[in-house]
Amino acid sequence: MNEKTEDYYLKEFKRVEKTLPGSGLSWLGKVRQTGIACFEKAGFPTVQQEEWRFTDISEVVQTKYGVMKEPIQADQKDIEPFVLSETCARLVFVNGAYAPSLSSVNKTEGIRVGNLADILSSSPESVSPFLARHALEENHAFIGLNNAFLNDGACVFLSKDIRLSAPIQILFLSKGNGIPFVSYPRVLVVAESHSEAQIVETYAGTGNHYLSNAVTEIVLQENVNLSYCRVQCESEKAAHMSRVQALIGRNSRFVCHHFSFGGRLVRNEVKAVLGEEGSESVFNGLSVCAGGQLVDNHTSIRHAKPHGTSRELYKGVWDGKSRGVFNGEVIVDPDAQKTDSAQTNKNLLLSRDALVHTKPELRILANDVKCKHGATIGQIDRDMLFYLRSRGMDEQAARRMLTQAFANEMVDLVENNVVRDKINEWIRGLNVKYQ
Repeated sequence: MNEKTEDYYLKEFKRVEKTLPGSGLSWLGKVRQTGIACFEKAGFPTVQQEEWRFTDISEVVQTKYGVMKEPIQADQKDIEPFVLSETCARLVFVNGAYAPSLSSVNKTEGIRVGNLADILSSSPESVSPFLARHALEENHAFIGLNNAFLNDGACVFLSKDIRLSAPIQILFLSKGNGIPFVSYPRVLVVAESHSEAQIVETYAGTGNHYLSNAVTEIVLQENVNLSYCRVQCESEKAAHMSRVQALIGRNSRFVCHHFSFGGRLVRNEVKAVLGEEGSESVFNGLSVCAGGQLVDNHTSIRHAKPHGTSRELYKGVWDGKSRGVFNGEVIVDPDAQKTDSAQTNKNLLLSRDALVHTKPELRILANDVKCKHGATIGQIDRDMLFYLRSRGMDEQAARRMLTQAFANEMVDLVENNVVRDKINEWIRGLNVKYQ
C-alpha cells in the first residue's frame, strides 16, 4: 500500500471540498465526510485480499490522478462514435462535468432527466432519500472516493405508470491533456411503480492516462420493468473502476446488460438486492479483450424475500495476453424460500497466453430453493472449425465466424435494435485477431 498516494487523495479532497456542488447541504457534507473516512480507513485494495487476489491495481495506486482544475472542451466529433442515435434522449458528461451543448433531452411529462449538480442546486430534497444510500461499503476505497468527490452526474426519475419506448443514453466521455486525471461519474435512477424504461450508460475516452471511478445507484419500486445496458469502451491505457447497485422492489424486473471492450485495467462490480417478494434480476455480460487488458467482473445477487428469480450469463472472449476474472455470488437469505436462480460463466480463449480465473458461487441459507451454477473455459471447437474449412472457408474467417457467434448470443439478448446495432459496430472495431 502506497501511503503517499493515499495522502495525495486526502489532500485533493481538502482542496476541492468547498467547491463541490451542494457543499452547503449538511446531509451531503456528511456523505462526503463518510466517504473520505471510508477511503482513509480501508486504503487501496491489494492482491492479499480475497476479493482482489487476481487483480493487481498497483499501477493505479502509484499514479496520482488529480481532479482537473480547468474544464476541457469537447465537440460533436468527440462523441459521435459513441452516440446511439440522434433521436434518443442523451445526457453527455465530459470528464465528469455536464455538457449541455452536447446533450439532447426533451421534456416529457412523467419523466425527469437532468444532471446532479443542477438538481442539488434547485431541488436537493428529490435526491437526498436515494443518493449514496445504497452504494455504501466501509471497506471499499473506490466507492468511498466517489462519495467523497461526488460532483456531477445523471439523474433519471420515472413517475408512476410511465412507459418509454426509446432508450435514454447517459454518455461519460474522458478527454485528457497528457496529465493523469480522475473523474467520478455518478448515476441515480429511481423508478416508481408500474414504470418501464431502457437506459444505456456509456463510458468512452479520447485520451489515455486517466481513471474513471463510477458509481450507479438504481432503485425500483413495485412492478417496474427496467432494462439497463452498460457499455465500457474506455481508451486503451485507461483504468476503469465501477459499481452498479440495484434495489429491486416487489414483482419488479431488472435486466442488466454489461459490455466491456476497452480499458487497460477494468473492475466491474454489479450488485442487486431482490428486496421484495416476486422480484427478478437478469445479469448478462460480455467482455472482449486483447493485448494486455485485464477485466475483472464481480457480481452479487442477494435474494432477501421469497419467490425471487435470478438468471446470470457472463461470457468472455480473450485474445493476446489479456486476463479475465469472473466472481459471481448468489446469496439466498433464510427468508427467501422458493428462490429460483441459475448462474453461468463461459470463456473463449483465442490465445495460448490469455488467462481467465472464474469462480461462480452460491451461498444458500434457505431450504426450499432451486439454484445451480457452472463455468467453462475453452478454445474454439476443432470439429466446428474443421467443418467450416471443409466448406471452403479459410481458417481465419472460420475462427472469426465461430467467435462472433459465441459473442452474438449476448448482443442478441439486448432488447432494443438501435442499441444492439451500435454494440455490434463497436465489436467489429475491436483489435481481436481470431488466430
